[in-house]
Order: sequence, then C-alpha cells, then structure tokens
Amino acid sequence: MAIGIVPTGGSWTRILANGPLTNQFGWGLREPAAGNNAMSYTEQYTSEGICYGYGPSEHLVSVDIFTAYDITGIESYAGDGTSMVHNGHILSAGVEFCTNALGAFDGVVRMDVDNIRTESTSKVVFDPPNRFNGYAKVRDQGAAGAYKSGWANGGTGMSLYNLMTTPGALSGAASGDPGPPATTVAWTNFYYRDALVTASLAGGTFTSLSVGAVAQAAAAGAAVFTFLLPAGLAYTPVYGAGTLTHQVTLM
Repeated sequence: MAIGIVPTGGSWTRILANGPLTNQFGWGLREPAAGNNAMSYTEQYTSEGICYGYGPSEHLVSVDIFTAYDITGIESYAGDGTSMVHNGHILSAGVEFCTNALGAFDGVVRMDVDNIRTESTSKVVFDPPNRFNGYAKVRDQGAAGAYKSGWANGGTGMSLYNLMTTPGALSGAASGDPGPPATTVAWTNFYYRDALVTASLAGGTFTSLSVGAVAQAAAAGAAVFTFLLPAGLAYTPVYGAGTLTHQVTLM
C-alpha cells in the first residue's frame, strides 16, 4: 500500500494535504481491531511513504516502531467506532518527516507510549475529535526548553510529557516563556512538564483564577497565588487592576 512516488529529500512537495498522491487511505500495517483479538505483538516494524504508517489497536504491545514520510506515522484505532476497553502499549517509536506523529482514527482509543522520538513533524498528536485516552513521553528534535505550542491538535485525553525539558525555574523570554497572560486570557503549559506557578499581582488582587476548567477558590482576593499547573493545561487569571508577573518552575 505504498504511495506511487516516494518523497525524496526533506520536503513535503509530493504529499497532498488529504493524503499521498495515490491510494491515499493506505495502511502500512494495521493490527487487529478491538473485539477481534486477545493478544497482538509487534517486535520491530518500519514504514516509509504510507498514509498511515502503522495502525495499532487494543491488546497490543509494540517494542520498536519507526515511520517516516507518512501523513500520520502512528494512527491508533479502535475499529468501526468501537471503544477500546483495554489499551495498546508502544514501548519505543520514532517518527520523522511525517505530518503527524500520533493520530486516533475512531472510537475511544486508549494508547500508552513510553518513548516516542519525533523529528520534523507538524503535530505530535492530531486528534481533533479528542478520541485519545492515555499518555506519550516525547523526545522532540530541538525541544529542550522549547515552548511547544504546536504539539497537539485536540487530543485532550492524551497526557504529553516533554522529556527534553530541564526541571527548574524558567528564565523568562530566554526559555521561550511568552510572559504572563492578560486578564481572562489563558496561559497554557506548552512546556509539557508539570510546573509550579507563582502568579503575583502588583497593585491589585485576583477576582478569580482557574486551572483548566476548575476555579481555585483560594485565589479570589489574593495578590499572590501559587499552584500546580499540569503539563498541557492552562491557567486563566481574572483581575481588574494591577500588573501580573509569574514564575514558572518545571518539575
């Protein structure tokens, strides 16, 4: 199911937005779907130039996967919209020169990825319908200390962890921090590592402060508030007057 013309070099000139030039819905290897298996095992697998390089599903253990020049390197799926009861587990994966590293095709897709190495991908997770449930520990080329706002499209059920960042206090703009948000504006932890945040409001007090969708009751009326901000979640301050600063310490 390879595409008719394999891309050359590092560009995507031979890949269309909706798939490869030919047989655009091809799968390199598609594992048995949920409800049709009890054990699935892939020791080592490589694909290049496919629409979906690798299709893992339920009851799966994958040891070593590598995909390149695909639209989505690893497109997890349940099968005919069925929701996974259990999960698939990928121990190690490399995805290079693919539009997306991880995608979720249908149903509720429960995938756990212990180590995924990404290079020259547009999205680590492409899951606009939010089908994913699980985690992925990511090592992205050049991502050390980077503010990786473009890592995910959807995928709210997938916890991402950037293993290339260094624990410790961020040094403002030098570490990519865009600065504290204005009132009612969300600041998302795109460092993808849990962080301790101290928000300080000089010349005013917080009306409210929420982490994700949860309002933090202790913040109301405070000028300084310290809280845990999980990887990938946002905090949103609401205040009238004052100047907001924050200190973000990656954990």
